Amino acid sequence: MQTYHFKVIIRPDEERWQADCPALLEHGAYTWGYTREAALSNLREVIGMILADLAEDNLPIPQDPAEVCHSERSRGI
Repeated sequence: MQTYHFKVIIRPDEERWQADCPALLEHGAYTWGYTREAALSNLREVIGMILADLAEDNLPIPQDPAEVCHSERSRGI
């Protein structure tokens, strides 16, 4: 199993927070929330949906080393 860590950007915007994932922006990885935590939570959900769609369509996960790092992870039994 591989674990991916995506760079995210969260910034205040008047009365709410904007959040995006640069590596997945072309797939729609952009959202917002009224708090920083809500924006991050919403972005996690969006990223999960994007990754599921990519897997379903047999498309690769972006591998830009400036935006994504991943590692092999084995699960013990």
